[in-house]
Amino acid sequence: MGVAADTEWTSGTVSLHQGDRLCLVTDGLAESSRPDGGMLGREQVLRMMLDTADLPPREQIAEILQRTAKLHGQQAFDDDVTLVILERVACSQDP
Repeated sequence: MGVAADTEWTSGTVSLHQGDRLCLVTDGLAESSRPDGGMLGREQVLRMMLDTADLPPREQIAEILQRTAKLHGQQAFDDDVTLVILERVACSQDP
C-alpha cells in the first residue's frame, strides 16, 4: 500500500447505531478508467453507495461493482479494488 509523503491524518470517534453502515473502499474503485479516459471519481462512488443503500450490504457491494463495470464497458479493473460495507446489528447491550 502506497501512501503519499505529504498525507495528513486525523483521528476521531463515531458511534454506529443499529442499522448504520460503515463503507471502506480503496482508491482503485474511484480511479477506475472510463471509456473516455477519465476516472469514475469519488463523487460517483459516493452517489452509487447512497443510491444502493436500501440493499443488504452483500447485494450493495455486488450492485456497485456491477454498475462500475457497466459504466466502463469492462469486467476487469485497472487497479486492485476493495469495497467493504459493515452494518451495525442489534446487540444485547443496546438500549
